Amino acid sequence: MYKINYKICSVFFLLITSFLFSQNQIDSLKKILQNTKIDTVKLRVYSQLSEACDESDIPLYTLPAIKIADKLLNLFPLNFLQTKNLENNLKTKQVISSSKKSILNYYALVLNNQSVYEGNHGNNQAANQYLEKALKIQTLNNYSIQIAGTLHNLGNNYYQTSQFLKAIEAYSKSAELFEKLNKKTDLIMSYNGLSLAYRKQGNILVGIDYCLKNLKLCEELKDEASKPGLYNIIALFYYDLEDYQKVLDYSYKSVDISKKLNIKKYLANAYNNISRVYFKQNNINEASKYLTLSVKLFEELGRKNELISAYNNVGYIYLTKKNYALAIKTYEQATKLAIQINSPLAQSTCYFRLAEAYFIQNNNTKTLEYALKAYAISSRLKASQETQMAANILRQVYASTNQYQKALQITNHYYALRDSALNDS
Repeated sequence: MYKINYKICSVFFLLITSFLFSQNQIDSLKKILQNTKIDTVKLRVYSQLSEACDESDIPLYTLPAIKIADKLLNLFPLNFLQTKNLENNLKTKQVISSSKKSILNYYALVLNNQSVYEGNHGNNQAANQYLEKALKIQTLNNYSIQIAGTLHNLGNNYYQTSQFLKAIEAYSKSAELFEKLNKKTDLIMSYNGLSLAYRKQGNILVGIDYCLKNLKLCEELKDEASKPGLYNIIALFYYDLEDYQKVLDYSYKSVDISKKLNIKKYLANAYNNISRVYFKQNNINEASKYLTLSVKLFEELGRKNELISAYNNVGYIYLTKKNYALAIKTYEQATKLAIQINSPLAQSTCYFRLAEAYFIQNNNTKTLEYALKAYAISSRLKASQETQMAANILRQVYASTNQYQKALQITNHYYALRDSALNDS
């Protein structure tokens, strides 16, 4: 039985559990691909190359592999991938031939890798479709480690599309399996996901608890590669608590390790965190410096999810320089990207930024338009931080336009959210 690996990717971390290919081995695989006409061999080699290649090259190997797998599976009398047949398939999976199990194995692998590519490029709906199909195959083959990896990736995509309760459920199932299998390095990734999802739900204490668990695991395993992603997450919690020195401390730790290990995504996120602190400290030159580094890396990596946050920060720089037209233009660019990748929470943040820009210009009509959009989305998602920001700007607009009843109602909600966050702090 071939060992099947998987790629796990999230907002602040990327874990790749794969064969350690040298360049010579990769070249050898490509030669095999050129010289064989056997579809099963092609499928195996494509799947191995999709594990070994740079992320940008994933579709070069996954897409032809998917076509080959579909072709091979059509040779079997039963369609094991139909949802309506899944229950019967599970009861009769013992009759699946070893050759078919191997095909399904590689099929699930390339589906998972393609989902990583789609998710990292903001195509969250496509990523979910690939993952759901992979999960059916892995459940059929009863491979717990692959199921755990796919559940983790599903959690990532639910997180990106602001479905935080679903993300928590998927991450929890993934963590449970990794724990049973004693896969502690992988468990770190699921704990990271849980900490971020609980943070978005406003449950800071639970989120921090998962960070502390991960610190212990990293030390126990002497796992340097996982530390920069974890440090970035811890920095976010300190940002929530307005302890900006701690944000810088952990972000610079992440920078040091990310540079040493050449992990660009971690580095980009650390730079973004640092720039946010300098914004708060009104050190616009330093903020611009680190933000430029962050945007360059995110654009190079094609990471649309993170680019939204970076573009919003660029807009804020223009705002502080009173270049309102460019600020609004940049916020609108971020908004279009948030809509494109179907991320409601990101849309809420972008609408808030637009409301803020118009509020500074005393344009109450536009301010209300965007602040109400931000408030409606964040309230529906139960994203307390974003709801609090939108409520704060709404109460000021209502008060300045003599809508006192509305101002009182929204002010009460604002202070309730703020007091809850302070209590957790």
